[in-house]
Amino acid sequence: MVANEEELVMELVRLLASERQSVFDGFRRLVHGVKGLSIGRKWAELVALAIGIARGCSYCVEYHAREALKAGASRDEILDVISVALMMCGGPALPAAAAALRVLKSSPRGSK
Repeated sequence: MVANEEELVMELVRLLASERQSVFDGFRRLVHGVKGLSIGRKWAELVALAIGIARGCSYCVEYHAREALKAGASRDEILDVISVALMMCGGPALPAAAAALRVLKSSPRGSK
């Protein structure tokens, strides 16, 4: 993800939090609502990673790949999730999936 993209996303989050508080509060409740799922944080992040790839959201892919690593996901698990997402979405998902490679390359847990 380009630093400017992350800054722009964070600026939008702050804007919505202050100027569209009811909408942002609803989103925040959704995010916090998945924290207690029986699948656990690691698998929730891996599912979110796959959905980010499917939706073509490189910001989401980088965020959830990083969070999956923090939650204990292995490099192989992330590569498996990328593989399944590409199988389901085809070549158009490659650019978004490549954002996960950027995370793996920058993380000690992502190195082989």
